Amino acid sequence: MDLMSLTAVELGKKIQAKEVTVEEAVKAAIASIKAKEEKKQNELKTLVSAFTDFYKQVYKVHDFSFSSIASENTKDTKKEVLTKGLNIVKNFK
Repeated sequence: MDLMSLTAVELGKKIQAKEVTVEEAVKAAIASIKAKEEKKQNELKTLVSAFTDFYKQVYKVHDFSFSSIASENTKDTKKEVLTKGLNIVKNFK
């Protein structure tokens, strides 16, 4: 039985009926959180990898180096977004 698919009321009733222990419910919740966190980390790694690959391809064709992008006469908002994005990729380990 997937305890995380139960509502709080349903889970409470199962605990009261001693069909499930509080320890089992807590362990199920922790496992669910860890699985979701691991999935998010994998998605982030994939995103960063794709962004890095894209950046390398663009850099080969045009001068889109970090300093070049930061000094372009673009709107401040675009400059800020690009700088943050590049810093995320640059500092991700």
